[in-house]
Amino acid sequence: LQLPWSNTKAQRSAKEMFQRIWDFNFLPPGRGLQNCRAEVINIKGAMPLYNCAVVTTADLQKNFSGPFATAADELLMGVGVGFDTKGAGCFSFVAPKHSETPCVIEDSREGWVKAIKTVLDAYVDIGTIPIFDYSLIRPKGSPIKTMGGIAPGPQPLVEGVTALQEILDKKIGKSIQSSTIVDLFNIIGKCVVSGGNRRSAELALGDPFDTEFFDLKDEEKYPEECKS
Repeated sequence: LQLPWSNTKAQRSAKEMFQRIWDFNFLPPGRGLQNCRAEVINIKGAMPLYNCAVVTTADLQKNFSGPFATAADELLMGVGVGFDTKGAGCFSFVAPKHSETPCVIEDSREGWVKAIKTVLDAYVDIGTIPIFDYSLIRPKGSPIKTMGGIAPGPQPLVEGVTALQEILDKKIGKSIQSSTIVDLFNIIGKCVVSGGNRRSAELALGDPFDTEFFDLKDEEKYPEECKS
C-alpha cells in the first residue's frame, strides 16, 4: 500500500501486540513467529509472515500472467494461495513466438517467477519464449540461507516451464476455460513443492454453476488429468 513508516506507530503497535500475546488473547501464525527476523523482513517484505493469500483471475484479459506470477511468488515464500476462475471465457490463446535469444534465469525467487511469466505472456502475444539457461540456479541440496531449507535445483523449474507450454500448446486458438486456469495454478504449485522442502497449499474457488469445474475430479470424464 506504500504507507510511510512511522517508528512511533510501530513501537505502539509492537507493545500492544506483546501485551495481547502475554494475556493469551491471540498468537501470530507459526510462519510469523518463524520468519519474524529483521534479515528476512528487510529482504522479502512482510509476505513471509502470512499463512494465506488470494488472487483473482477476473482481469485475465488485461493481465493474463499477473495472477499466476503473483501466486508463484507467494507460494515460493511458503504462503498458501487461493484463486478463483472468474477469468474463464474472456479471451483465446495465440501461438507463441519463439526466440533463439538465451535468457539466463537468476538464482532467486524473482528469477523463477520471471521465467513463468515470460512463458505465459507469450501465449497472449506479449514477448517471446527464449532459450532458457538454468545454469545459474544453485544445485540440488544447496542451503537456502534466508528462508532456510534445501534448494531443489533447477529441475522442478525445467519441468514446470515445459508443462506450462504443453498445456497451453493444446489450447491455441481456444478460449480459456476454468479447467485451464486450474491446471496452470496446479503446475505452478507442483513446481514450487517439487524441491521436497516447501509445501504448496492452493485452494481453487469455482463458480457453482460451472459444470466443467464441478467435474474436474471426475475420473470418467477426465481420465488423464486425474491420473496426473
